[in-house]
Amino acid sequence: MRLAAAAHRDTGGAKAEEHHSPRSGLRNAARLGLVQRELIQLSLQHLAVLEEQIEQLDAIIFRHIQSSGLQNEHDLLQTIPGVKKQAAASILAELGPDMQVFGSGPKCSSWSGVCPGNNESAGKRKRAPVIRGNPWLRSTLVECAWAGANKKASALQQRYQRLCPRLGHKRAIVAVA
Repeated sequence: MRLAAAAHRDTGGAKAEEHHSPRSGLRNAARLGLVQRELIQLSLQHLAVLEEQIEQLDAIIFRHIQSSGLQNEHDLLQTIPGVKKQAAASILAELGPDMQVFGSGPKCSSWSGVCPGNNESAGKRKRAPVIRGNPWLRSTLVECAWAGANKKASALQQRYQRLCPRLGHKRAIVAVA
């Protein structure tokens, strides 16, 4: 809202020719014209509408979780460091509540696209990119791993700190995911 207040601020009584003269220097560089103020106001109104729609969609999603009996699974996912309400809802939407479909943890991580690739030739193991998987689930898991690696005294932070010197920051985050 401070940006909107700055957009509506008066120009300070300066004459119109002072705004465009090269001698006015930096003093008038931050001043906005009428058209720019109107465009910023429209953008702020659009942003407010989008934020309201996001809140409505979040309410619909959480009502659906409660009505379909997935509240226990949703709460259980939130016990993982770095996983909050929206991330837990996203993980439930992508994986579903029944993990027996995947058979094992490595198969689930492979399907989600966070297991490491395999590039081995003549007995030498080389770096390979992570395999393709579900891009929405992968991005959610990486964001949660990022948050979990920043949580003090958590197992995710210890794993990240152990892997980071050897793999680098981003590879270590994907390995934690």
